[in-house]
Amino acid sequence: MGKKTKTGSEKFTLIELLVVIAIIAILASLLLPVLQKTRQSSQKIDCVNRLSQVMKGHLLYADDFGGYIAMAAPTGGSFYPWARLVVDFEGKGGYLGKNRNLLVCPSSALHGKYKDQYYVYGMLRFTPHEYGNQYWEIAKTAGNFAVDMGYMWYPIYKIDKVKHPGNLVMMADTAIPLDNTGSSIHGYPYWQFKPDVAGENKVAVSMAHIGTANCAYVDGHVSSNGQSQLKKSSIPFGICVRETGSLYPF
Repeated sequence: MGKKTKTGSEKFTLIELLVVIAIIAILASLLLPVLQKTRQSSQKIDCVNRLSQVMKGHLLYADDFGGYIAMAAPTGGSFYPWARLVVDFEGKGGYLGKNRNLLVCPSSALHGKYKDQYYVYGMLRFTPHEYGNQYWEIAKTAGNFAVDMGYMWYPIYKIDKVKHPGNLVMMADTAIPLDNTGSSIHGYPYWQFKPDVAGENKVAVSMAHIGTANCAYVDGHVSSNGQSQLKKSSIPFGICVRETGSLYPF
């Protein structure tokens, strides 16, 4: 018997094939933003959990060291940045085990993978030495909680002198912006930030999570803040790094 062939009505024409391809492309274009938003939401939740653990590490440190949270600790003429005080580096101390990835936001340019003790979540840098009269004015309502340590003026913070611990941001998402020209570390987090001006490496708090920044407060809670909420912090914020990677004063 001869092999059966499809009749003309059963065959796909070129036009029909193109229509099918076009429909698939339209569906894909509709689904991709949804998938992207789902991924961003998942990263945001992951970041909140990491930042919450980091803040708990600082509070455990404070329990052992007179109620102080430290940005850095002196050691042999140099210093340990805060990351070494809360995570176990080479079997030396720490409160959060050895998982250094906890120190890095999954939405940063490092994608949640630890690289260096300085490319981690940022801690507030706010001292009488650097801020002068502005510090003392804010201290009237926020509390005189910062102590200059002298070495490069990295402070320690006395928890019980913070007047409103639920409204003072201590840790946050940070990013080195595109404004730091010639840098190979754009988008990296950085271990310290200033709330109102670009700090070292022009770093600022990062609006990495759909236009918000995850922030950990002195009382231990974490929230995702937009610009309006950052302005209402006990130490008002005035600058950020947008999702586009650029500095933005507000």
